[in-house]
Amino acid sequence: METPNNTTQLSKIKNLVKQVVEQKQCIFYAVEQFKRGQDLVLRIFIDHKDGVSLKHCESVSQALSLQLDIADFINKSYELEVSSPGLDRKLIEPWHFDQVIGRSIKMTCEKTNNKKSSVKAKLLNVNIDGISLDKEGFELIKWTQIKKANLLY
Repeated sequence: METPNNTTQLSKIKNLVKQVVEQKQCIFYAVEQFKRGQDLVLRIFIDHKDGVSLKHCESVSQALSLQLDIADFINKSYELEVSSPGLDRKLIEPWHFDQVIGRSIKMTCEKTNNKKSSVKAKLLNVNIDGISLDKEGFELIKWTQIKKANLLY
């Protein structure tokens, strides 16, 4: 199989990862695939209701390594990394934002005229259209405007 450079391939990997992570009683948070020099890296972020421990990461990594080898989604060598999302976790999916309502976030968003703006504010609400921030008053940011977001720790 080819390296996971298209949406379909990454989607297959994501589905397998999610299944394995949940079998290990953890919460699938996100997957990243990128190149580090000439090497392919598959980075998996997991969470746990009691916090992520080294044992969680090891357990998921071992099970996932085996399942990825069996599924044979990637035809070249790659480095598998399993980690917690961290204190300053990336906010990617709408449910990531839901988890941090009431906390401060930092984000880059696209405003009018394709200009990017960096914003630090308290997250007030999450809905189907986007998020609401408390930044010197109420501000609505649409999902399509959000380019990058992290929890502020």
